Parts: sequence; C-alpha cells; structure tokens
Amino acid sequence: MPKILVIDDRSDNLISVKAVLKSYEPDYEVILARSGREGIDLAVSERPDSILLDIQMPGMDGYAVCRELRSKKITRQIPIIFLTAKKTSAEDRIKGLEIGGDAYLAKPIDSAELIANIHVMLRIKKAEDDSLRVYKTIVSSSSDMMALLDREFTYVVVNTSYAKAFGMTIEQLIGLTPADVFGEDIYETLIQPYLEKCLKGNLVSYEINYDFPAAGKQDMDVNYNPYYDDNHKVAGIVVNTRNITKRKQAEEELKQSKERYDLAMMASKDGLYDWNLSTNEIYYSPGWKRMLGYEDNELPNNFSIWEDLTKKEDIETSWQMQKEVINKQRDRFELEFKMKHKEGHWVDILSRAEAVFDNNGKAIRIIGTHLDITEQKQAENKIRLQLEELRNWYKAMLNREERVLQLKTEVNELLVQARKSIRYKSVEVNDTEDEK
Repeated sequence: MPKILVIDDRSDNLISVKAVLKSYEPDYEVILARSGREGIDLAVSERPDSILLDIQMPGMDGYAVCRELRSKKITRQIPIIFLTAKKTSAEDRIKGLEIGGDAYLAKPIDSAELIANIHVMLRIKKAEDDSLRVYKTIVSSSSDMMALLDREFTYVVVNTSYAKAFGMTIEQLIGLTPADVFGEDIYETLIQPYLEKCLKGNLVSYEINYDFPAAGKQDMDVNYNPYYDDNHKVAGIVVNTRNITKRKQAEEELKQSKERYDLAMMASKDGLYDWNLSTNEIYYSPGWKRMLGYEDNELPNNFSIWEDLTKKEDIETSWQMQKEVINKQRDRFELEFKMKHKEGHWVDILSRAEAVFDNNGKAIRIIGTHLDITEQKQAENKIRLQLEELRNWYKAMLNREERVLQLKTEVNELLVQARKSIRYKSVEVNDTEDEK
C-alpha cells in the first residue's frame, strides 16, 4: 500500500489534500504533519513513498525541510513534490529543484494534476526500490564483504557477509562509519587515505590483515570503486572486500616448497629446466648453470643459452628427438651431448625429459634434467683404453704362443727327419758288414 506524507502548517490544506488523495486512491495511506520538524520525524519513522511539502511554513520552511531530508541516508531517495503559491518566483522554483525537489504544484491544487504527479513519483520510487532490492539480493548472496558508503563515509548498505565478519547485524552496521567499525587508529592510518583517494574518482586496491571479532586474523583484499550520481559526481564508494587468507597460505606454502626445492636443487648435482612451449619461456635451475661453471645470476633464463653452449653437431640431434617427444612419437627424451664450460672445456651432459600435455593432447611444457657425466665418461674412456691395451697384450701373447707352437712343430719335424736319417744309416752299415 503506497504511503504519502503531507507536510503543511495549515490544517485546512492538510484536510483537503488528504480528501483528494483518498477520493482518487482509497488504498493510499495518508500521513499528516503540521510542521517541518514533525514532517522530518515522520519521514524517518514511516519512510513514505512520496512527500507533499508546502514551502511557506513558519519556523522551518519547505526548503529547509527538503535540505534536511536529502541529507539523511534513510530519507534521501524519497520523491518530494513542493506545494507552492502562484506568486512563487522562477528563482525559488529553481532553488527548490537544486536542493532536491522533484516537482512543483501550484495552489490551489488541481486534483488530476496532483494524482498524476503522485503516480509519477511512485513509479520513480518503485523503480528505485526494485533496483535497490535487486542490488541487495546480489550483494547479500555474495561471500565477499560488500558495502556502500556515502560521501561522509557512512555505511548505507552492507551485505550479510560484511555484518557477520564483525559479529553484527546489518541494521546495527547501517549508519556507522569505518572508524566505528575498524577503530580510529586503523581508520586514520590506512582506511581514510584510501577512501579520500577513491572519493576523487580513483579506483583503489590494497591488502590488510585484520583481527575480526568472529573469524580472527584474516588477510583481506580490499577494493574501493567510486559510484556516480546523475550529474556524474562521485556520490559515494562501493566497497568489495574478499577474504584471501587461504590464497595467502597457499602462496606461502608454495613459496616454502619452492625454497626447499631450490635448496635441494642447489645441493644436487642435477640441473633442472622447465620449458613452456606456449610462451617459449624457459627456466634453468641454479644447478643447471653451476655444472657449466656459472652462478645463477650469470646466465639469463633464455632458450638461446642452450643453443649457444651446446656443441653444434649435437643440436640437430636434440631438436629432432624433442620434436618426436612433442609429437608423441617417442615416450621420453634421453640424449648425451656436450656443452661448453665457462672455462672453455667441454662438459658431457646426460639429458632426460618428458613432455606435459593439456586436455586436448597438445604438448605445453617440457620438463627435464641435466646430469654432468664428464667423470663417468672419462672413467669409461680410461677403462676402454685399458681394455684396448689388455686386448693388444693378449693378442701379442697369442701371437707369441703361436710362434712357439710353430717352432715346436718345426723342431719336431727336424727331429723326426733326423731320426729317420739315423735309422737309415744304421741299416746301411749292417748290410755292409753282412756282405763281408
């Protein structure tokens, strides 16, 4: 049921206006005030949908009443129709509109015109109420702490999350200021400077760790956005505060995890690299650089570093194998190649890597390790040389044994021949003696 407040110091005017309203709109609730002060009090307590306000009243005239109604957050949006005598000047009408009046009606009042204006004001009020209701619904359903401050930094609207964080109801918060809620010290040193900056039309963001009555210490991301009236002037500030405690904890855990990982990588002889195929950015761990004689700050995380330091004939082989891994033609990358040390000598590297694929099967990262196998390769070369020497010695020994066997065979053959010769000569001597 629409509620209309009529403010006029003359009883006859109040009675006639009420009669007109009731004759056209019987369902209207009409409230009467016989002075400006009484009208203001009733506007605050009854919250009417529209106000009919006489200008010429003793003590507090209509202009003063309008000005005070517009200064109060609870009555600021109520449409006001001034009732004025015909002799009111154009300057006075302009003055009334500038201080917040929405329309003028001249006395004696035309009933049809009065009702038409009331209908217009009610439509305006309903539209504003509907808009505010939608806004409140959206704001109230948000888990973020949301509020609306006027130019005096007074809470006009707050949502449930905001009130709950301070252990208060919405009704208890409305009308307070951030100084009342957060305390003077935090307000003056941190909050107020940011609010004043926002009031000048600037977007403001900052983080604060605050000890809430209900939730304890929480990390909050605070954003201030200016909102503007129809004249494009800043009318107040929209506050959006998001709890980022869990995010901060996750960031801290990630930071500690990275520090532990970096320490482990520093202690390890292995080097790590992480190549983002989407951005072509690459990360080389301190160990990766250290095995080539460089400190972490001496080599940039740039892909060209690998190409510049890798032996030319190994680059093409590496590229081909990486391409096969990216195209899923090979499960993993594993290759030995040489990279140049800071001091100029070559370092033998064993590189192992695997690709990371997205949900569409596209390779998005390659993560791998480098292992310095120079000492291993040197040991292998030493063993290989020793084996070669042993093989040569063994071969020489075999050759020597073959020669000995050959000599033995030749000697045996000579001995056999000698024995045959001796037996022949022995037979020949015996035969001669027999003949004699």
